[in-house]
Amino acid sequence: MRWCRRTLTAASLLILCGCGTAVLRQPVGVQVVNLCADLPSITLRVDGQDLLSEAKSSQLAVDYQRASRQFDVNPGPHHIEVLADGLSVLNYTQTWAEGRHACLQVLGRINTLVAGDSVTWLAVQRSTTPDADHAGIRVSHALAGYGPVDVEVEPAAGSPVPVAAALAYGAASANEPLLVPHGAVRLRIRQGETLIWDQSYQVDAMTVYNFALSGALQAPTVVTWSGA
Repeated sequence: MRWCRRTLTAASLLILCGCGTAVLRQPVGVQVVNLCADLPSITLRVDGQDLLSEAKSSQLAVDYQRASRQFDVNPGPHHIEVLADGLSVLNYTQTWAEGRHACLQVLGRINTLVAGDSVTWLAVQRSTTPDADHAGIRVSHALAGYGPVDVEVEPAAGSPVPVAAALAYGAASANEPLLVPHGAVRLRIRQGETLIWDQSYQVDAMTVYNFALSGALQAPTVVTWSGA
């Protein structure tokens, strides 16, 4: 059997040729989000290679509470390195599933005495895309030192729908987003009986929206971005 690898596009689709058949391996669309309050800006290396800006002249930098553009990687395991000011702050291996859309969230604190609050990552991968009548909602908890929260979303023409119960720091509501009718929605986050976030958003059909609890312990906020 003869195996060969051929680059088809910038997305790095793979053709594996054997016994006269061709199997297309779909790339993984990855988005990076900086949710670490101690890191004003981060860059990323994948398998030792710097991710570059669209201009290809500099590294792709992601500021605090911002999301990167989506970039494509081949499915399978990859060595991920997160850098701040050129210094490595996080190293680990991540396996991406073929054809998925993935979100890599960098969270935690640099200066902490709590081991569980140090710089870490949260990776979620989805295989579905909302249809023409729905948007997708996913929520993550990225506020180090803050206790579990309950999350619900209320569509304009519906009743409140639970998104997550007792969502702990470093976790996401699910890999696959919750589908809601597109249009106006209201997101509410509670810790116990205390309402800590109550905000309206406009969500478009066929789009996934991520919401992350972030900010400071005394003043929690929610960061939102669309994409993976």
